[in-house]
Amino acid sequence: MTETACPRIRRAPDRPPHRDVDAVAPAKGGAGAAAALVRATRAEFLAGRQALVLEIVAGLLDEPNLERALDAFASTLRTRFDATRATVALASDDGTLTFGTIAGQARVDTSSAEVRLLLDAMTEGTEQGTTARYPATGDRLGALVAHRTLAGRREDTVLVSVPMYHDGRLVAAFMLERRDPDAFSAPTRDLLERIALAAAPLIGLHRVAGRGPLDRLGDDIGALLERRLGSSRPGGRFAVAIGAATLAALCLVPVERHVVAEAELVPQERRLVTAPVSGYIETVSVVAGERVAEGQLLARLDRRELELEATRRDSEIGSAEAEFRSAMASHDRKATAVARARLSRERTLRELVERRLERSDLRAPIAGVVVSSDPADRAGAPVTRGDTLFEIAPASGYEVHLLVDERDIRDVRAGQQGKLALRARPGEALPLDVQAIHPVAESADGASRFRVRAELLGPVGDASASADVALARVDGTEPGLGAAAPALRPGERGTVRLAAGRTTIAARLARPVGRRLAALWWRFGG
Repeated sequence: MTETACPRIRRAPDRPPHRDVDAVAPAKGGAGAAAALVRATRAEFLAGRQALVLEIVAGLLDEPNLERALDAFASTLRTRFDATRATVALASDDGTLTFGTIAGQARVDTSSAEVRLLLDAMTEGTEQGTTARYPATGDRLGALVAHRTLAGRREDTVLVSVPMYHDGRLVAAFMLERRDPDAFSAPTRDLLERIALAAAPLIGLHRVAGRGPLDRLGDDIGALLERRLGSSRPGGRFAVAIGAATLAALCLVPVERHVVAEAELVPQERRLVTAPVSGYIETVSVVAGERVAEGQLLARLDRRELELEATRRDSEIGSAEAEFRSAMASHDRKATAVARARLSRERTLRELVERRLERSDLRAPIAGVVVSSDPADRAGAPVTRGDTLFEIAPASGYEVHLLVDERDIRDVRAGQQGKLALRARPGEALPLDVQAIHPVAESADGASRFRVRAELLGPVGDASASADVALARVDGTEPGLGAAAPALRPGERGTVRLAAGRTTIAARLARPVGRRLAALWWRFGG
């Protein structure tokens, strides 16, 4: 078959085949007719080339997937260029060629020696950066070793390998084989290059469409990173490096994990001072928060009725004594016994009134701090027997009550160590030790929390009390009379951090989110 610039394109019956448009001889009708014939022939030549390119493009667009598109592409090339074999290979991201298809062969052993020779020959062609023909014309491309090995001893076999580029990146390559020493001339190779230029982006689109959503997402991210962090953006690369180093530190550097809970300072002992009798409060001598000594007067109840009762009892005692003396003088034994009994009764009632007068003075049972609400506001108010008037906490011996969220209570255990920072002095951490966990949760503010009891380590309370006594003596006052404020006060609140093992910063930050997602999954996904 004679090599033409546009193979297998139909021509007019009266026009013989030709090798090149410029080789058409002028007709006998003169120079004008010859020029017209050359222009017509050139127009037909270009139309044929364009028709072939459009046919291949349409074939690629009509196919639904990459495999069928490659088969159609290879079959069209073999048919249109009268090739004995047409092979297509795909290029990976690093430029390595992998087998695509061979026209007319449904099953191909990709591990066979023939396929490896085909890939080696096409790789050799892509390394040249342009279309490679074997045997090479003019020895322009040097020795094509892989092509020569593929051709072997088959005489008159001509190979041509064409790389397919899109946006400066190798997409695929194809190779045609034909037993014709004049095959694949320069015009034909030019046509093959144009076909490769038109088909490369379509093959690339089929490859992208055939990939999964995750692969396509990865490609998009890679392209975005290339645009944002390419060699032209060193600042972006430096920022990403810093971010990656920070993320690695967050994920790898171990840190101490803590359980954080609200806490309250509570005295280990509390003594109540109640009203011994019903009556009215006459005077109050202390206020809430004041330090008191043991036996100090706190308040006094109204004594007027008791004093009147004491006066009446004194009068009754005098009358009983006179009656007793009169009975003794008359030597009347019976009258004497009655008078003695009356006198004893009146003296007992007087002692009872005296006791009640003494109990109207409310005194501190222990040395400590008044922790109840301000009793001074109750001066003159009526009280009933048993009403609590004062609550006194010792100056030393405090424990800490923690309210631990139910989500963190599994990380708390008896004997666990921690530190307390009071709001009044956040810079000072007080060591503590967990003693017990209350078995029942307390609900408040829409959350459930467990009460945990802990003890302060070291003589914190005793030291504060001793310091208060020393300050009181320096001021010239008696200890426990409100001369100095205690270092620790009952009811002070703060935050406790309990050590709960080792973790990473990233895991600690993500833990609340993970627990929330797990709860939502259990709630809605089961």
